[in-house]
Amino acid sequence: GGGRAWTRTMQSVTWEEATLKGTPPAPRSGHTFVVVGSKAYLFGGTGRHNGKACAFNDMHTLELSNSELLAWAALAQTGGPKGPPARSRHTCTVVKHFLVVVGGLDHRARYADVWVYDTKAKTWAELAMEGPEDERFTARAHHTATLVDDALYVFGGYG
Repeated sequence: GGGRAWTRTMQSVTWEEATLKGTPPAPRSGHTFVVVGSKAYLFGGTGRHNGKACAFNDMHTLELSNSELLAWAALAQTGGPKGPPARSRHTCTVVKHFLVVVGGLDHRARYADVWVYDTKAKTWAELAMEGPEDERFTARAHHTATLVDDALYVFGGYG
């Protein structure tokens, strides 16, 4: 927990705790952790804040370009909407330099929304759902999302 990370080389059968710099994110579960280039992006999840259970909507990066200098950083929002509501059990799929966040839940609601984070501009945008309402996916969490060519497939979960 608590922002710790572990590394394993494919030639080895042992795991080693990585030395990390920077301020790690608060301990959490139900978050996503994806890689674009040499940075890993951690988004959302649930944990505790001031002793109370809560969902997060923060974004942190872990610089991976040098395995000896792994460094956490909290990302500040630069313009545009402040991003999706706090959530966990969502999916986050890398599409080029974008992170596509689908669904999830907080302690009160499940979401049927899609948000895109531009890792270059460091901005969020909510995608509008198109088509008849009965053909859109419903609010869900605990699902999967997989990119195949230029199509994102969302499967399973429950609302």
